[in-house]
Amino acid sequence: MSRINAKKIGARMAWCRNFAKLTMTDVSNITGIGKGTINYYEHGQRMPGSINCIKLADLYGVTLDFMLCRVNYCKIRGFGNVTLEEDSSLS
Repeated sequence: MSRINAKKIGARMAWCRNFAKLTMTDVSNITGIGKGTINYYEHGQRMPGSINCIKLADLYGVTLDFMLCRVNYCKIRGFGNVTLEEDSSLS
């Protein structure tokens, strides 16, 4: 079982948001998750619960495994396949 790394997951969440060309305010307005909470997630200061993980993955069009750094590849809805390098700071 792999170790959970909040910093890595936060960086992946920020990557997903930027890839989707959304601001934290956009994400907050769409999901109902507070902007400050999103900031905490993306900086690895908090881990989202399951409901917020699902909301964010659905919004970004990615799998939970990809967003939570369990895999480095994903078919992003509306875009196609994306693979991040193994040693990337986002993986």
